[in-house]
Amino acid sequence: MRNYRGALVAIVSCCLSVPVMAVDTHASELRRADEAVAHQTMITRRAVRTGDAATIAVERAKLQAAQAVAWGKRHPAGAPVEAVAVK
Repeated sequence: MRNYRGALVAIVSCCLSVPVMAVDTHASELRRADEAVAHQTMITRRAVRTGDAATIAVERAKLQAAQAVAWGKRHPAGAPVEAVAVK
C-alpha cells in the first residue's frame, strides 16, 4: 500500500507541475512559433554585431513581433462571455 501511495503522489505532483497548453493550439504550431523566435533572435544578434542602428531597430521590432505571436499561441484569448439574465 505504501508503494502505491508514493507512486500516486509522484504522478499527481508531476501532472500539477506541467503547464496546461491550449486545446486549440497544436504542438507543431507552438514549435514553429518558437523556431521563428529563435531564428529572429539569431538575425537580431547578427544585426547588433554589424552596428547599423536602423537595421538593429527593424530586427528588434521583428523579434518583438515574433515573440508576441509565440506568446499568443501559448496563451490564446478566451471567448467573450455573454451576459445572460437569469430569472
